[in-house]
Amino acid sequence: MKFSANLCVSLAFASRHKQISSRVVGGEIVAPNSEPYVVSLQRSGAHFCGASLAGYLNKAITAGHCHNAYGVTAVAGAHKIDVYESRSQSRAVTQFIVHPNYNSYLLENDIAIIKLSSPFVETDYVKPLYLPRQMSQDWVPHDSPVRVCGWGNTVSGDVPSQMATELHCIDINVIAYSICNDRQHYNGELSPGMMCAGVDGVGGKDACGGDSGGPVKYGDMVRINRLKSNAKNKVVGVTSWSYGHPHQGQGAYYPGVYTDVAWYRNWIDLQ
Repeated sequence: MKFSANLCVSLAFASRHKQISSRVVGGEIVAPNSEPYVVSLQRSGAHFCGASLAGYLNKAITAGHCHNAYGVTAVAGAHKIDVYESRSQSRAVTQFIVHPNYNSYLLENDIAIIKLSSPFVETDYVKPLYLPRQMSQDWVPHDSPVRVCGWGNTVSGDVPSQMATELHCIDINVIAYSICNDRQHYNGELSPGMMCAGVDGVGGKDACGGDSGGPVKYGDMVRINRLKSNAKNKVVGVTSWSYGHPHQGQGAYYPGVYTDVAWYRNWIDLQ
């Protein structure tokens, strides 16, 4: 697939500090309600993080660093979030359960469950994906295609007027944990329960495709031995962080880092 400049603008940071992924820089606007599992978390009508419906309609999955204690609304079935859409559904968030081992400095165990005031009603526009079963590290094969979606900032820098109003998605590839954590990439900075995705060695095609807490979808694009697999669509990741995205040739390449949902499946079910 050809990704033009609409895919993602490269970002560069002056220092190597973990940056939460709050941007949909570029990406492509998808057809309305084509990704009915994506949820917008809002305060006072303003989007601040993504989430996803997977396995359940009475709770959603997001990032631990998205935690907000009060006044959060979860909106499902949305596409253009700056206007009222009759197909969308809104629920008050009654509980924000952050993983007990979440580390806000290292962004380890960066996952949370949000409980809703009442379950969403499944329709053509609001529909959960499957959850993967509990798995160990590196269960998604290297180079597998995945999709990341969100409503984050469409340019580098936190400019509210340039936040996306329509859902954007980007198609990228899983990068094996052993590769992503080697000396040419994160050099041991990754922890168990994290996964990477991007286009290895090519700056600007990676995690900036989705905003914090948003989903990583895996399944319908998977091909094994050139044959379409029977894999069901699953939410396999939660958009978490990166070191930024240098242009190719400006040093090591840092793909987007996501929370591996399968690593936490048993914990998710207990919440």
